[in-house]
Amino acid sequence: VLKVTPNSSADKAGIEPARLRRDGVIVPGDVITHIEQRAVETVSKFNAILDSYRVNDEVTLSIHRHGESFKVKVTVQAE
Repeated sequence: VLKVTPNSSADKAGIEPARLRRDGVIVPGDVITHIEQRAVETVSKFNAILDSYRVNDEVTLSIHRHGESFKVKVTVQAE
């Protein structure tokens, strides 16, 4: 994840974007591995899967962060 819009469903779910530390080191953001049970291997695949849902649908994302995996629920929003 490179960016999370403030006050979005992703922000409220605690999804963390990549960030730059004061010392110049890039800290990777969360990696979305699945939407529901569908594997996300590329940005194109992520967009294709997300496009199969409607605005206000609730989906479960599988997230990998700093060596740990967990799931969060988010509401699909318009761009």
